[in-house]
Amino acid sequence: MSAEMISRINDSLVEGRLPCAVAFRLAQELGVEPLQIGQAADTLGVRISKCQLGLFGYESGRGRGGKILTPVREVPRDRSSRIRHLASGGDISCASVFRIAQDRGISRLEAANAVAGLGYHIVECQLGCFKRQAAL
Repeated sequence: MSAEMISRINDSLVEGRLPCAVAFRLAQELGVEPLQIGQAADTLGVRISKCQLGLFGYESGRGRGGKILTPVREVPRDRSSRIRHLASGGDISCASVFRIAQDRGISRLEAANAVAGLGYHIVECQLGCFKRQAAL
């Protein structure tokens, strides 16, 4: 963890927390993997907020624990087939959900809502916030 990374994280805090999207931007700007930013934040005692997949960090969230994830009832066929293709058992990785959003030209939250609507669990946060499974 470099002095520059520490400084950039501290300068990017919003109400004492590091928003997920900001963590990803910092990783890109610093030329490191998102996990390194997440690990540095953890070492500094900084919590990640506003998960781009809606899983945590929304203080005024509609559900438990500040979630804004809202499973959709009907998922378009092209999305559902892509989700099923990238899923393993009942799980799909955070990185795969990001990829689905990019491939389909939708927001990451929309992709996560589709994943949840199909009953899959999002696992392996790219920032290391949860290792295996995020409760949906």
